[in-house]
Amino acid sequence: MIYYVELARGSYMKGPAGLARVSMLQQGNVVKFEDTSSVMRPGYYIAVDTRHKLVIMCIRGTHTMHDLITDLATHSEHAAILDGESVHYGSVEGARWFVQHEIATLRKCLQEHEVCFPGLFSVLAV
Repeated sequence: MIYYVELARGSYMKGPAGLARVSMLQQGNVVKFEDTSSVMRPGYYIAVDTRHKLVIMCIRGTHTMHDLITDLATHSEHAAILDGESVHYGSVEGARWFVQHEIATLRKCLQEHEVCFPGLFSVLAV
């Protein structure tokens, strides 16, 4: 449990060095670290834990005014539907952004680091 708390706490740091300082990850294994956010795109990082053979995508929770706006974006004219249920518009738009912009990074990490179960990675949303 402490491992995941450290990973989550690291998403609120200012960069890879801060993440490495508060977690068990090595700074060199942080593939991407975005500490700034925009509306519908929270701060996040992608890292590789070679010891546990994990690719980690950690999505930071509410930390800035942009994040708060995303939190408040619950409805739209084009409501998001998942499995027949209406879902939080801001969360869906954020997820779409990640798929469009970071799926290639995640695939590359999975291939390069020979994760035990290809296609399996750890997503931590805090």
